[in-house]
Formats: sequence, C-alpha cells, structure tokens
Amino acid sequence: MLSIGFCTQPSLFPHQSPLHVHRSTGKLSYLSAKHHGDVHKLFDETPAQDVGAYGSPIQSMQGSHVCETDEDRRVVLAEEWDFGNLSGRNIHGNSAYWDNIIAGYVKNSEFQEAISVFLSMLSTGIMPNRLTLCSIIGMYTQLGSLNLGRQLHGFFVKIDLDDDNFVGGSLVGLYTKFREINDAERLFYALIDADVVAWNCLISGYITNGCFSEALKLLIQMQEGGISPNHFTLSMALSACASMAAIEEGKQVHTHVIKTKRLYQTAVANSLLTMYCKCGKLKYAEVLFGEMPNKNVVSWTAIVSGHYQNGFFKEALRQFDLMCQSSVKPNEFTFAIALSCSSNLNSANDGRKIHSQAVKSGLASSVYVGTALVDMYSKTGEMRDAEKQFEEISFKTDASWNSLMSGFVHNGQHEKAMEFFNIMLKECMTCDEFTYSIVLEACSCLSWLRSGKQVHSLTIKTGHFGDLRVRTAAVEMYGNCGCLMDAKVVFDTLRERDTMSWNAIIKCYSQHGLTSTAFSLFSKMVREDVRPNGCTFLALLSACSHSGLLEQGLNCFTFMVENYGIRPEATHYSCVVDLLARAGHLQEAKKFIEDLPMKSSACVWRPLLAACRCHGDVEMAEFVAARILETDAGDATAYVTLSNVYAAVGRWEEAETKRQLMKHQKVRKEPGCSWIEVNGKMYRFFARQKMNLEMESVYRKLNELVNQMKEIGYIPDTNIALHDVENERKEEYILQHSEKLAVVFGLISLPGAGPIRIFKNLTICRDCHNFMKFISTMTRRDVIVGDNYRFHYFKHGLCSCGDYW
Repeated sequence: MLSIGFCTQPSLFPHQSPLHVHRSTGKLSYLSAKHHGDVHKLFDETPAQDVGAYGSPIQSMQGSHVCETDEDRRVVLAEEWDFGNLSGRNIHGNSAYWDNIIAGYVKNSEFQEAISVFLSMLSTGIMPNRLTLCSIIGMYTQLGSLNLGRQLHGFFVKIDLDDDNFVGGSLVGLYTKFREINDAERLFYALIDADVVAWNCLISGYITNGCFSEALKLLIQMQEGGISPNHFTLSMALSACASMAAIEEGKQVHTHVIKTKRLYQTAVANSLLTMYCKCGKLKYAEVLFGEMPNKNVVSWTAIVSGHYQNGFFKEALRQFDLMCQSSVKPNEFTFAIALSCSSNLNSANDGRKIHSQAVKSGLASSVYVGTALVDMYSKTGEMRDAEKQFEEISFKTDASWNSLMSGFVHNGQHEKAMEFFNIMLKECMTCDEFTYSIVLEACSCLSWLRSGKQVHSLTIKTGHFGDLRVRTAAVEMYGNCGCLMDAKVVFDTLRERDTMSWNAIIKCYSQHGLTSTAFSLFSKMVREDVRPNGCTFLALLSACSHSGLLEQGLNCFTFMVENYGIRPEATHYSCVVDLLARAGHLQEAKKFIEDLPMKSSACVWRPLLAACRCHGDVEMAEFVAARILETDAGDATAYVTLSNVYAAVGRWEEAETKRQLMKHQKVRKEPGCSWIEVNGKMYRFFARQKMNLEMESVYRKLNELVNQMKEIGYIPDTNIALHDVENERKEEYILQHSEKLAVVFGLISLPGAGPIRIFKNLTICRDCHNFMKFISTMTRRDVIVGDNYRFHYFKHGLCSCGDYW
C-alpha cells in the first residue's frame, strides 16, 4: 500500500453540518452577431490606450451567440477580423486586440486563421499575453501536432517564458497529451515555484497515460513541497485510486477530504463515490451516497453505474427508479446504464418502461440513448422493436449501426445484418473494426464465401485488417466456409494472438476432423502463455468426437477441470456423451448424464439418442426420448429420431404413430436443406424438390450421373429410406436428397476444376456420403460438404473423415 501522506483510519463518514457555498455573480455583456457593426463603432470611438474598453466587447462577440451558425461565423471572420482595416487603427502598441482575435478563432476552431494572426502579431513585434499563449498551446494540442508544439516551446525558451507556471503548465499538458512523459517531467521540474495548477497538469498527464502510481507519488511530493491539493487534485487522485482498485490509498484521500472539509463539494464526493464503486465497495458507496446533501445527476449516475458494474442489475434499476422519483432527472448516460441492466436481466418489460421514461424526457431519439435502446431490444430478442427504434434515432453513428447489425447476427437473422451493412455502405457511413467483425461473423454463419472475401478486401483497403478482432473474425469466416488453408494463412499473419484467435483456428481444424493438428495448436497456445478457456476445450472435445478418440477426449475433459479449473457447461457434457455413445458405450453415457452435478438439459441427451439410432438400441432410444421431452416438449428431434429408430427395425406402425403424435402436438421439424453459392448468389435445395425449368436440367444430370456411377460400383443404400414402400420408391427418395441436388447444380453451374462447396443444415446420410465419393472420382472435382456437425472433404473417392462421422 502506498502511503499518500494522509492520516489513515478516519471516521469514514463523520456527521457534519452542510457547508453553505456562496457564489459570486457578475455582469455579462451580450452581443449577438447582428450587432457587430455597433461593436466597430464603439471601438472607433474608444481611445487606443483604453485596452479594456474594446477588449470586452470583442470577447463578447466570440461567444456562442456570435457563431450559432456557419453563416454567423463567416460574417464575423470576414468583417470583424479583417486585418486590412487594422492599419488605420492605433492598436499596434499593445496586444489586447490581437489577443482577442486569436482567442475568437481558437474558440471557433478556426485554427489556421488563429496561427496566421499569431504569426502576424509576432512579426509586428507585439507580444501576446500569457492567456493567449496558453490558447495557442491548447490549439496545437487539439491539432495533434507535437512538432508545432515543440517549436512553440522553443519560442518560449527564447523569450524566457518556459519556466512561467501558467505557460509551463500548459506545455506540460501538451507533452502528456502526446505521451511524451519524460519531456513533461523535465519541463515541470524546471518550473520555478510550481503552483497547484502546474502540479495538477502533470498529475492529470500521468492519469491520462495510465501512470496511476506515479500520479499518487506526485501527490505526495506536492504535499511535501508545501502545496495544498485543491478539489481538482483530489478528484484526480481518487480517479487514480479507482483505476488501480487501490482502496486503501483511496481511503487515505477520503480522510484528507474530510479534514479539509471538502466532503460536501459535490464534485469531490462524486469522485469518492466512483472510487468506492470501482473498487467493489458498494456498502461504503451507499453510505456515502446516503449522506450526500447535494446529489446531482453525476452522483445518481455513479451509484446506478456502480451497481451495474458489480453485477447487481436489479439494485441498479431500483436506484434508477429512485432517481426518477427525485428532483434530479436522468441524463443520457443514466438511461444507457439502466437499459444495459435490462439487457443483462433479459427483461424487455423493464426496458420498455425505461424507454417510456426516455420518451417523456425527450432523449429517446438521441444517439446515445437511441443506440442503447437498440442494443437492449436486440439482446432481449425483440428485433422488430430494435429496428423501429433504430429508424427513430435522429443522428445515427457507426455505434448505432453496429448495435442493430450485431442484434441481427446474435438473433440468427444474418441476412438482415448483411442487408443493413449494404445500406450502411450506400449511405457512406464510416465502418470501424466492430462493424467488420460483425459482418464477417454474419458471412461465417451464412457460409457466404464470396461476400466474406469482399468484406476481407474492404478491411484491407480501409486499414482495419490490422485489428485482432477483425482478423479473428476472418479466420472463423474462412473456416466456416470450408477454406481451411485460407483460415490458416490469415491466422499465421497475426502478430499477437489472444485466446479468441487461438480458439478460432483450433475450431477450424476440429471442424475439418484434423484432430492431431488441433491438439498441436493447443500445445503451442499453452507454450505462448495464452490461457485456454471453455471454448478452447469444447473445440478439442469436438475434434476427439469427430475422430472417435474416446480416451484422448476423456483425458482432455479431465485436464480442463483439474488443471485449469474450468467449470464444464452443458455443451462440454454433451461432447463427452457423444464420445461415449458413438463408441457404443451407451450405458456409460447414460450413467454419465445421470451423475451430472446439474439438471441435464435436452442438448445433453440428444447425442445419446442419435447413437441409439446408429446402434439400433430401441429400448434406450425410448428412454432417452422420454427424458428429452420432459425437459422440452416441443423438441422435434426426439419425435423424428425415435420414429426413425422404429422404422429402422421395421416397426412401421410405431414409427407412424410418433409422426402423427408430432403433428397432433404441432411440433414442426426443420426441413432438410442444402445450399450452394454460385456467382455471389445462394441457391437452396430441399429433398424431392418440385420440378421446374431450372430443376429439370438438375434432375436430368442427376440421372445421368447415377447411371454412370452404377456402372463403376455405386449401389444406392435403400436401408436409410425409412418409409414403408417398395425398394424402387425408396431409391427414388434417397436419390433426391438435397445435397445430391445441390452438388449436381454445382457441376452444371460451376465449370472448371475448382472445388464445389455445399452446406447442409442436417448431418449427411450414409448414401449421400458414398455418392460424394463417387462424384469426386468421376468428375475429378473436389467436393466439400459442411453439415451441422463437421466438414467432409471428398477427393479422389476418399473423405477426410475416414468414414467416421
């Protein structure tokens, strides 16, 4: 713990009487832009030596009333700051008029003009005052020009102003802005009798650059030098403590605040409140908040935000409700935090109430609250409301677009996300790294390779491909589109790799059944001191499941729990069940589920049900299907798989009964679908698709290929046609599976020697798997099929899965 020099162990919240603050009032001259002619007249009638007489009116013209519009600004700059007319005025003997002109330009962000006037002023031999010099320093800081700042510093050295507290403090601020901490320190320690403002400049610079310990150490030096910190100093010190979660140091500052009777300065109290919240000391924060006599919107926002940041979303909403009942009204930030709480609670009802309050306050269509509303509706699954709110935002930023598109992606509406991305581009909105990572994820989920490549190119052109999130999203996109080598190329270009990027490439190899490579990458990840998480081990467990590596998979699961302390989720348990069940250990898989420390969900039982079908265990299938329907009565998989188990053993009546029960319960099965991308357009196919002009050529080509394949040994596997019909009809059924139609369409529409990529929403059947092997042999074309479980790469009559899937 750093001893800041304040007494420790204070009475943390001593009872004190409220401190009455007296505010001075003064006259404020007001001149609108239309009165600028009167100002000239007044100036002309004023003696040249009376600086204050013409300085004040000109300053008033620099206010917001002068430049409310661009037209006002042009009038002022064209008529008031006309240096061609200055020659007849006796002002060259002093600096006030020049100083006011420069200040006006700086205030209105007319930096080029301000520099020109400043240089003209110096050329006449007139020296600007210290306030103007500080304005110039601030202007160079805003321009982001360190070189100009250094030149200005050199000028100050020549005129012996570099050690002036006022000017020197501003230069310290300039150097810290550009992260030139060493230069800032040298300049600061060269100051003669630095005052509290100069000390504050360096402390602020340390905090801005993340040097929080240095900021607190400087506070100690400040006190040792006899300089008393003011309320700005204390607020910055508390900010440093909050950033470091340095609660003990924060308490020391609190002690000093109490001793110097600054606890009732609302700004200082707010900093204390924020510090305790960020350090997780909500009890302290609540007591302090309860004793604050003058709570403003920052105070309320701090306490609401503190509960939100510490995961107490319901309490945050309760504090928000209390705020609404008080005389202090929420601002944009308060509304945004409250809406985030609703999102985390998955409570659209709470969100709608807050939305109503935002409408009443007139903030609902503001960009900050409007974007928060889009985010809330998206995360609670209310995409219609999210889209409607998006349209009502008065000024849409890239964050607004990102929030909506992210909502579409996470709610499975990937094509909608791509639609809005195209609109965003047409409206010339600026895309950032978040935009591109969202859109690449959408392309990944849709398996839109061509669109994904276009977005990849766009990220390179716009300079965003260097971002780790974008590159990781590109790795996932290529992997999910079946382009493993492209995914590897992108991954290999990563200079820095975090857990997400390692997970992405390991998952790619897992999906393609390359288990040994996936584990090699995992070993390299660990060697590079990147900590794996649950997603890492899920990819590894899936790889073992794809390859039938039972022992390696079980060891991997144990390693995850015992060596990394990662708590398994339902998806991890599901992989272990799949490992056991695929290997024929149905009883062991059942016992594993029954011994789980959590209530088993449908997703854990489903792999066992699928294995029952493969191994023909009707009794186990009936038991498992019943367990699934207990947890999810609308699970179509349970009905369909059990019906198929009955059909596979010839129990046709029971199979039909299950399907009729499914219809009676209004449970809908997702139809099998395959799709292929041709020239940037996606074509979808369904089993036994109806004949039309386009499909006529597909069926004709299919029959031609089947006849040729039969001549070299292809025999349709009618055993998988689970219908009580003649064999000839069964053959007709299986030859019209959606993936067969898709690959034939690809052969027709994609001439050349390139691979044909097909995607499917269900697992590929045995006959279609065999069919693809024959296609790859006959046509000498590689065929890549991505089903809902993994990728199959068919080449020269062989499949990458080794016929295990």
